[in-house]
Amino acid sequence: MFDEVEPGVYAIDTTEDGLCLFAYVYRNNVRCSLHTVAFTLGLPLGKVKPKACLLWPMTFSEGEELLSVTEDALSFRCNSRRREKSRRICPSLVEAIEAAYGEGCGTKVEQEAAKGLRRTMLGR
Repeated sequence: MFDEVEPGVYAIDTTEDGLCLFAYVYRNNVRCSLHTVAFTLGLPLGKVKPKACLLWPMTFSEGEELLSVTEDALSFRCNSRRREKSRRICPSLVEAIEAAYGEGCGTKVEQEAAKGLRRTMLGR
């Protein structure tokens, strides 16, 4: 289930097609089985999905936990580059930040982005 990507650092393994092992295809769309289970059972995503999964396609580095978009995010067909720059953050990413860092954190990032700021310090 897990693949050691460097000594002491593990990632969820992928299929030959590059899909997460928790992914499945339903009506030609890739879905997350963990997300589906949480939704079906009415559980908060933060209780079911690991932090890295909640935040994908964002990634975080330990220490200050600087959030950024993972380098290979655009290689997945569920992501695409916008034609024009935006100061809005996708509502699902705001939700993910809230689930991973607590209530109000996603809103804070969203407000900072609306001001044109590219970094926001989040407390733990």
